[in-house]
Amino acid sequence: MNTDTCKHKGQLGNFCSECGEAVRKKCPECGAMELIGRKFCDVEVRAAEKCHQEYRDSIGDLRVGTGFVLALLSLLVGAYFLLRFESISFLLTVPISCCFLGVAWQCVALTRIDKKFAIDFPEYMEALDESGYWKSNI
Repeated sequence: MNTDTCKHKGQLGNFCSECGEAVRKKCPECGAMELIGRKFCDVEVRAAEKCHQEYRDSIGDLRVGTGFVLALLSLLVGAYFLLRFESISFLLTVPISCCFLGVAWQCVALTRIDKKFAIDFPEYMEALDESGYWKSNI
């Protein structure tokens, strides 16, 4: 970890292990020890992560139901083609392609949710970007 004060990578508690320079200070908002040079404290980052998860969960119920309906529809279409026609190999591509379209629709829906979250809560976006939340959860 490179700090703004001494540029060493080692850390022992709240101090640099090589020169003894302080690498953490007490956050004035939450009182926790935070790295020197951070724009947001861990409390703000956790609040942003919680808000994003709640936002995603509130919209997610419709996506799950729609995915189930698409899967059921593709199953019914596949069963119809199996019973109606003798040429199975070509006609089974229709329900399989419906499943792939459903997966693609889910990915587009998740991207739209994240963009809408960015518009609705711009104050949280910088905190989530700095913490690396987007790389690990999306």
